[in-house]
Parts: sequence; structure tokens; C-alpha cells
Amino acid sequence: EEEIETVADSSKYGFLRAPAKFRVALAYAEKRQYSRARGLLADVVELAPGTELAERAGTLVQQIDARNK
Repeated sequence: EEEIETVADSSKYGFLRAPAKFRVALAYAEKRQYSRARGLLADVVELAPGTELAERAGTLVQQIDARNK
């Protein structure tokens, strides 16, 4: 998990960052750390706009937001 976070946080990994952030976000969501998960998922949407991964991340952001209302 630490290695994935390293990839997610480092700009030198370019296109690998979005999938890494998505995986880390899922791990946080499983631990019920929804605020951290939401932040990472929002990053995925910004890093990979127009992709299936960004669409999935956006859906999860909406679910987290709905949960917090």
C-alpha cells in the first residue's frame, strides 16, 4: 500500500498516478476514511478527465457526498 501511495503522490509517475490514487482511495473508503478517499477520487477526476476511471471516481465522489448529507 505504501508503494502505491508513493506512485500516487509523485508527479514523475505521470499516467500511473490516477490509477494509483484510485486504489489508495478505495483502501481509505474500506477503512471508512471517506474524507481522504473523496480527496483522492477528486484528484483522479482531474488527472484523467474523460476516462472510465474518472467516471468511476466521480460516481464514488457523488456517493460519498450523498452519504455526508
